[in-house]
Amino acid sequence: MNGLKELLVGEEKRLMEIKNIVDPRLVNVPEGSLRITKSNNCTQFRYSTVESKKEIYIPKKDMMLVNALAQKTYDRKIKKIVDKRLKQIGKLSKEY
Repeated sequence: MNGLKELLVGEEKRLMEIKNIVDPRLVNVPEGSLRITKSNNCTQFRYSTVESKKEIYIPKKDMMLVNALAQKTYDRKIKKIVDKRLKQIGKLSKEY
């Protein structure tokens, strides 16, 4: 059973490293959400903000905005999963 405790501590350390990478990236992110569509075999990127329900087309010259919005979505999902796992590991370690 000693090996289980070591595995929990190792996994907690790995998740904390991920959290330390993701949290700073979520500080200065652009507002809005990204939507990717395909029309006439062309990929189109659109974004919308909370205030305006209207979607705005993002031209190819603004691919940095597309990358930032996509990264923000990914980071938020990862953060949610990591926080959940850390909470679970904390409970297991406490009971162990």
